[in-house]
Amino acid sequence: MTELKLPQRWPQTAAWLRITDAGDLELELYDCSGESLGGDVAWIWSVSAAHFPALLRHRPPSIDFLETLAEAKPDIRALRDWIRSLGIPVEECFESQA
Repeated sequence: MTELKLPQRWPQTAAWLRITDAGDLELELYDCSGESLGGDVAWIWSVSAAHFPALLRHRPPSIDFLETLAEAKPDIRALRDWIRSLGIPVEECFESQA
């Protein structure tokens, strides 16, 4: 698995971009602030590797691929929305420890 941690502008949150062992793209937002639902939640969005050509036609899935995505949209939610705007399916998983 290859991953890149993104800087977050919100306190008590963390975000990552990953290439999973299966080769898919995974975006994760973790929020442990008291303002989140239950105070300890994570959203995980997945994009099948089959859709990578629509994201970046000239970049192989690697740390450079993740850095390029992070530079294009440094906010994890903006990145998710941008991927969706391209018509690329994004699976969503919500987990709460509450």
